[in-house]
Amino acid sequence: MKRLKKTFLLYGLGLLVAAGAVGLLTGCGDLPTAPLNTGDDGGKFSNAGRLAAFPLEEEVEKLVGILGGTLDVALGSGPSNLTIPADALNGPVIITMSAEQTKTSGGYYTEFDFGPDGLVFNKPSSLSLTLPYPDGKMVACYWYNPSTGKWDWQESQPVKNNKVVFSIRHFSKYGIS
Repeated sequence: MKRLKKTFLLYGLGLLVAAGAVGLLTGCGDLPTAPLNTGDDGGKFSNAGRLAAFPLEEEVEKLVGILGGTLDVALGSGPSNLTIPADALNGPVIITMSAEQTKTSGGYYTEFDFGPDGLVFNKPSSLSLTLPYPDGKMVACYWYNPSTGKWDWQESQPVKNNKVVFSIRHFSKYGIS
């Protein structure tokens, strides 16, 4: 009887661990609240079409000075980078860049968070993404405005040779779709 209780205890513990692992891998079902482009570039967003795929995340950090520099991340759609030109900064700054990318039924949604929060450049920096889209497809860039609590449309750019480039003038959260 003791052996049977021990077997059931171990079996139950194994099920509990397995259920916890599945919960960690799949999340709690919360979807990102950032924008998905509905194709009208008018700032209307929809989370319709988001697939329950695992997001791919990466974070990098680099000391960048007045000579500028580049931070690179590898995402599911390909490499992306932030290029800070010379004289964009007044002195050395530790720059952080985190990116999360989710595959959706309409393509990819990528969210970037740059730090230090609120940093304003003397010259615009450029954010380049690799996306498997045909030349000419318009991709929108939005930034999160903490004053309003909303995502503001910044610009739309066409894909060329599987790349799209946006100007970044200040650090905030950015959503690309």
